[in-house]
Amino acid sequence: MSRIGLTYALGFIALSLLLAPGCGDKAPVDTGGAADGGAADGGGGDGGTDGGDVDWPDNDKDGWTQDVDCDDEVPEVNPGATEICNGKDDDCDPTTDESGWITIGDTSFESLQAAIDVATYDDTVSVCGGIFAEQLVVDHDLNLISELGVTGTVVDGSGTAGSTLVVTGGHVVIQGFSFTGGTGADHESAGDLQGGGVYISNVDTTILSRCDVSGNSADRGGGIYVAEGANVTLQYSTVSGNSAAEGGAIYGNVADITLNSSEVTANTATIRGGGLTGVEADFTMNSGVAHANSAPQGGGAAIDDDSSLRVVGSDWGEGDDDDNVPDDVWTPEASYDGYGDGSTFTCNPAGCS
Repeated sequence: MSRIGLTYALGFIALSLLLAPGCGDKAPVDTGGAADGGAADGGGGDGGTDGGDVDWPDNDKDGWTQDVDCDDEVPEVNPGATEICNGKDDDCDPTTDESGWITIGDTSFESLQAAIDVATYDDTVSVCGGIFAEQLVVDHDLNLISELGVTGTVVDGSGTAGSTLVVTGGHVVIQGFSFTGGTGADHESAGDLQGGGVYISNVDTTILSRCDVSGNSADRGGGIYVAEGANVTLQYSTVSGNSAAEGGAIYGNVADITLNSSEVTANTATIRGGGLTGVEADFTMNSGVAHANSAPQGGGAAIDDDSSLRVVGSDWGEGDDDDNVPDDVWTPEASYDGYGDGSTFTCNPAGCS
């Protein structure tokens, strides 16, 4: 190419670059006309910054455009939606945070205890997540349900000495709560502290479904203490990381305790029963887990004083970090270990078989 030809080519390239449009935001479309500094055909040429109208897209076709819709991919989320309990900002308004909502039907309450106090046998106290610095007392029939489950609904009793949850009457169903921070109380005037996380006594039936009891302590029943003929069922629940002198996870005193598809893990006791123990307590575990519990006697369970343990198709750990220490079950006659996955056995003070 001649020198003249090269000069013309370079000049043409430079002119093209000067006339090329910028790389602005291409989501909105500038519809400004010539009067606002744009071209007569509506093109402002500046990406929508010249004061003209902007056509924002409505990707989810819910009637709310992207500039005001906080989630333009989900039609149920928009500024005109009603906030509901689902862990999302449905109405694009952070001031209508659903956390801490407590209702019975259409009636709202400022605290869990306030709702519990007025609930009748056919009411359901519905809770939409949150951390509740309360110690709850239930003495009548109750259905207490968390919509968001244990990871989003925590009752923390660490601010005051005592049990985080006390149940002393009625038919009680509690679902989807985590109970933590409890230190127990001398509910029985016995000179020690019972039921760090949960204390249950003299009730027809209590069901803890999809609950978590962790990070609690007491002298007996660091996680849960059950007494006075109470019948308690845990289903799809976890009792972990609790501590006590006896019954790091659960202590039963003349009680029937059933664990269905539930886990008792990493609890400790300084005397006996890192997981389970008691007096005249009948324990049943179906399709459950007892791992990494520890105590001088009965890492997994200590069965004495007319108590019993029946285990069906459950995993009591076998080797490494899963093992209960120093044994799975202690009885006055012998200690038992090696109950691995899918184990079925029964124990009483005379031994296990």
